[in-house]
Amino acid sequence: MLNGHTGTVRSVAFSSDGTCIVSGSSDNSVQVWDASTGTELKMLNGHTDYVRSVAFSSDGTRIVSGSSDNSVWVWDASMGAELQKLNGHTNYVWSVTFSSDSTCIVSGSEDNSVWVWDLKYDGLHWMFTQQNWIVSIPHQDRFMWVHQRFVMYYITLTISSSFLAKALPQ
Repeated sequence: MLNGHTGTVRSVAFSSDGTCIVSGSSDNSVQVWDASTGTELKMLNGHTDYVRSVAFSSDGTRIVSGSSDNSVWVWDASMGAELQKLNGHTNYVWSVTFSSDSTCIVSGSEDNSVWVWDLKYDGLHWMFTQQNWIVSIPHQDRFMWVHQRFVMYYITLTISSSFLAKALPQ
């Protein structure tokens, strides 16, 4: 059992090597845990509202968190330091994930948008908007998301970071 958060845990993720767990909570914090002992390794503070989604980069060196404060933060997993704060969403960020090569972050929000952030160039690379808010974005290079009305969309990231977006048939 992992003890440490003072609010409801909203999201958890394992590092790719299985040695660490990251959690996000309604206490506005992100915590990193040793997966084998359950010991808290780091507490990452900065969000001003619920942390709704967390994920590790594929190499385990970075963490991304999305929050009800409308922001996406990138953290150094070993030091616990903030690396980047990505602003642009105008409502709760419900889901965040890294691309498999960890060069991009995809975030989905209650503002009805999916944003692809290019970490290499420190900014927004692409944005897709629709009629309803985004509730889930699984981690993979074919990102699929589900919005409030259960319509599924997907985008494919290629090596050259170009994108294809389309709705799946209903």
